[in-house]
Amino acid sequence: MFQVGPRIMSGEIARGNKGVKSRSICYLYRLFQKHPDELLPRPALSISDFYREIGGEAAIQGTEFSLYIGLELSAYFRFFTVGQSPGKGVLKVLDCAMKLNKHDPKKAFEMIKSLALEEGSSRGFNPIERRRWAEDDDDDE
Repeated sequence: MFQVGPRIMSGEIARGNKGVKSRSICYLYRLFQKHPDELLPRPALSISDFYREIGGEAAIQGTEFSLYIGLELSAYFRFFTVGQSPGKGVLKVLDCAMKLNKHDPKKAFEMIKSLALEEGSSRGFNPIERRRWAEDDDDDE
């Protein structure tokens, strides 16, 4: 339903009652719950273009940007220095947020930030202060 590959979904399903580890899947599910008729598939955007459109480093540190879009701190380096592409789930979140905000990147990013804070709050933490968020990661802190 969220255009997330079977390998990722089977890993999430195998986690059982430990909760969904993928932030992208959680964000997509929350967006889908709020806007089920508006989230139709279309080509995903470039994460570099999206970051540049919201103001880039002048607007938000790349590491914080990575955390808000549901990734770890090091994702910033991989995407913007090495040129690696994010997974389909992240691109789908960006695409949905853009569509729901009439393709205004700044409003779309504000929506993503609110999703991150809402999802983190439902799990009892601030997603910007914690690198990972699955229950079994508590020992790492």
